[in-house]
Amino acid sequence: MKYGKATIILNIFCLTMSRIYDIVIALHKKGGVMNFKRYSSIENHNNQDFITNFKQHCSDDLEEQTFIITEKIDGANIQFMISADENERTIVCKRNSQLETYEDFFDIWNVIAGEPYNWLLQQLKRIAVHDNVNFRLFGELYGPLINKRINYGDEQKIKFFDVYINDVLQPQSVFFTMPAVFSRFLPENHLSKEFSYEDYLVKPLASIKGLTAALDYDIEGFYGEGVIIQPYTKVIRNFSGERFILKKKSQQFKDIEHKKIKDNSEQTQISILNEEFKLYITENRVLDTISKHGKIKNRSELGKYISLVLKDAIEDFNKNHPEVENIAEKELKIVYNVGSSIANLLLKFVEG
Repeated sequence: MKYGKATIILNIFCLTMSRIYDIVIALHKKGGVMNFKRYSSIENHNNQDFITNFKQHCSDDLEEQTFIITEKIDGANIQFMISADENERTIVCKRNSQLETYEDFFDIWNVIAGEPYNWLLQQLKRIAVHDNVNFRLFGELYGPLINKRINYGDEQKIKFFDVYINDVLQPQSVFFTMPAVFSRFLPENHLSKEFSYEDYLVKPLASIKGLTAALDYDIEGFYGEGVIIQPYTKVIRNFSGERFILKKKSQQFKDIEHKKIKDNSEQTQISILNEEFKLYITENRVLDTISKHGKIKNRSELGKYISLVLKDAIEDFNKNHPEVENIAEKELKIVYNVGSSIANLLLKFVEG
């Protein structure tokens, strides 16, 4: 079932949504110290090893689950740590670390100083203190200062997509009650102004029964980076604590170049793997890395970003090529010898 403009999920009555929130906070321990938590990586929808692992070792039948499909925005991961302690300021984080107030990260400080984000974060702080709960809110910062692969308009914006309450990740069925949470303690006339909380949550595109059908969700011609696929009513994890969540990227946003390697009987296994690894060094991967760590301010930072792109590419490559586990470290260095290719791509995005 696909949603129209007025989505079924977001049309739940506010009273019902408030009750869901009240039940959630009653189930979890109160308050506590908040520390940085990195947002978990999201596997590709065609990673069969990952999917099979869950099917074999998870008590939940994935074909019996209802999956929600949401838009994947082309931007930078952002996190807000909102403590129940009224003396603690709201902490802002990028993908891999907490942001210091002097750090320039795609103009985030000006974005959250303006409306409606300033008001939304203040409102959540009031609720956190009143209810003695911690919120960890994840979103995507997007706009003209980050990636320019999609025209999102002239302003930097944020859309939220996940919430932890007292460090327990909530399923999407709870996350989409956030408009009711934002609305607490407001005078009746406040909601009469033109303001839609749903505009600041990721857009739900479909609700689909069963994993197989969800994976087949058609994104051909989709104007966006892709979609996120995950269970709607529960957070499913395996024995290692990994969360079941998948991304399905549009063709123009894929991190791996699809190119057939020429069959050459004189090539060694190492040289063939090196040729295949070069396909993982793409402009999309470079842009995704920059969105996680910030702009490249000058050439002196090239070494840092080469390492970051290389690490990301190796992680993807090793998942698809388990045979590298049996290759000696000396030969692996030859497989991963692509530093000059990464540098050439990065040079296009050096600011100064």
